[in-house]
Amino acid sequence: MDFEKTTVQAALTEAGLDPNTPAFFSMLGVSQYLTEEALDETLGMVRAMRPSSEIVFSFVPPDDALPKDEAALTKRFADGSPQSVNLG
Repeated sequence: MDFEKTTVQAALTEAGLDPNTPAFFSMLGVSQYLTEEALDETLGMVRAMRPSSEIVFSFVPPDDALPKDEAALTKRFADGSPQSVNLG
């Protein structure tokens, strides 16, 4: 589905999701590509699901939200740098 063209709720309802049954949602490797509005809508829909529903997601903070040394480290990891990294 295209998060920018339809809501998660509409797509999952069309796919047969029963909103009265607890569900498990996985958003690994997705959130960093969404607009804030699409992410808010998605998380709001999951929060409105039946009790016992769960979500697992990953996120990548923007470089300007990190201290300079952590932003540099993140960039090196993303670039696939083979250099050793001192985390201490």
